[in-house]
Amino acid sequence: MGQDDEAARPLVRLAAETQAVYERNAARFDAARPKGLFERPWLDRFLADLPPGGRLLDLGCGSGEPIAAYLIDRGHRVTGLDASPAMLALARAKRPDGDWRLCDMRGLDLPERFNGILGWDSFFHLTRPEQRDLLPRLAAHLRPGGKLMLTVGPAEGEVGGRVGDDAVYHASLSPVAYREILAANGLTVENFVIDDPDCDRHTVLLARKAAPAAARIRLLRDQDVPALVRLFHDAVQEIGSRDYTAEQVAAWSPAPPDPAAFLARVRDGRQVYVAVDADDEPLGFIELEADGRIDCFYCRPDVAGSGVGAALYAHLEDTAVAQGFDALNVEASEAARRFFERRGFALLHRRDFQRRGVALHNYKMAKRLAGN
Repeated sequence: MGQDDEAARPLVRLAAETQAVYERNAARFDAARPKGLFERPWLDRFLADLPPGGRLLDLGCGSGEPIAAYLIDRGHRVTGLDASPAMLALARAKRPDGDWRLCDMRGLDLPERFNGILGWDSFFHLTRPEQRDLLPRLAAHLRPGGKLMLTVGPAEGEVGGRVGDDAVYHASLSPVAYREILAANGLTVENFVIDDPDCDRHTVLLARKAAPAAARIRLLRDQDVPALVRLFHDAVQEIGSRDYTAEQVAAWSPAPPDPAAFLARVRDGRQVYVAVDADDEPLGFIELEADGRIDCFYCRPDVAGSGVGAALYAHLEDTAVAQGFDALNVEASEAARRFFERRGFALLHRRDFQRRGVALHNYKMAKRLAGN
């Protein structure tokens, strides 16, 4: 079939061949794909305000270069999805430190939730109905405060393009339609630039999912305990795994603690403060013992970096000052050490110990409280 005949085929039929086109052209596409990162200003906008080491999803990641590689090199944990095995083979060879998965984004249904989702030169290969179907699921895969960045078209329509010698399909909704669908799913479009002259004429959409309303802090109630033991385990598995090995994380929390044992432990006179949402569902908790020691301090992974932990600690410190505490101390994990350092805690020494036969470590830290 000649190129003219191919170009005349209905675009909607061409849309079904996108995966096969990239599979045939994987090496050729990767070799020709510019690596100079003209996308960098947009990638930096995307990363701004996201938590360090955040979890990112790259839809249609291709060979992993240059986009996913740039995100990984900035310390983020990247999951790259692509429907082409040949593309993923290139990505695994180039960046074995990435999490590369064979997946058609139209069937997106992952257990993880992400701080950011990127669909650069990939999302626009979906038909308009497919885009309308996927956008709510992208919103559902974002954590509160997370960002979504897509390259789309300047106006609603369908056009053909080329990858190698093959025709390839592109489509877009209207800017108004994108805003309306995203708004209905809790996202606000923060930037929408048509044919950006500084980005190789790409049209780029950047949106953010609403952060949770300010958390309310209250004392622990017995009915909170089932949620808190699950929250503790999930936080160790999700957040702890950024700094500790799988073996260490399993030793730290192999399963959620027994609720009865948890409740008995916190009835020793310590003060336990719980951050809750508008529905009174726990988002995090922090414990203050009688000697000024901060014991457990954990937030639900999907609100990490949203200010819940900061609000909990601020409440605890204000309470400690009001109650006449001279100082606070803590045995902090790697992630908690960074948190407490930003709040004026001094590092005293590293603690090495074993739990369930596995070597672990944390850091003894302390802070003098002003006015006491």
